[in-house]
Amino acid sequence: SNDGRSLEDGRGHVGGAWMRDQQVQREAGILLYVYVADIEATAARVRSAGGEIVSGPRPEGTLRVATFRDPAGNLLGLWQETDV
Repeated sequence: SNDGRSLEDGRGHVGGAWMRDQQVQREAGILLYVYVADIEATAARVRSAGGEIVSGPRPEGTLRVATFRDPAGNLLGLWQETDV
């Protein structure tokens, strides 16, 4: 069940839904990165919602990236494009 929570890229090209009835993924595999406009503000929101920042935010080429665990323990990534 996704409780009606979904995502879309604003142009209708990429979409998905957050599924709450799946097992927590802690093993190596695909790591989903979500584009954000302000990675520092998003990292703060992750913390305030009960998530844990695992690494970053840090520069990686022309991006800033971070990884975090959501409150259920799933590992996810964030990325923000920079002008560098």
